[in-house]
Amino acid sequence: MKESVRIFRFAVIGTLNALITAFVIWLMMDELSYDYIPANITAYVVAQIHNFIWSKYWIFPIENKKNNIWKQMLFFCSAFGLAYSAQFLFLVTLVE
Repeated sequence: MKESVRIFRFAVIGTLNALITAFVIWLMMDELSYDYIPANITAYVVAQIHNFIWSKYWIFPIENKKNNIWKQMLFFCSAFGLAYSAQFLFLVTLVE
């Protein structure tokens, strides 16, 4: 696959992730009256699940079927946990 196509796909999914996150936060806080913490956690989880699926099958498709889905999910969840922890601490610091 050409790298320009991959970069375009990456940009599309990244933009969709930002829109999904913003929409879920808006929906939960403005329409459903949740506090910012559960809204943020839910939005981040929904967007990252979306990101994992699209990245696996559209941005970085792997021809080698030996790659274990559980290993990929474990690696993704570890990266997700680290990234979300940093983002969450930053959010709480700014809000509180």
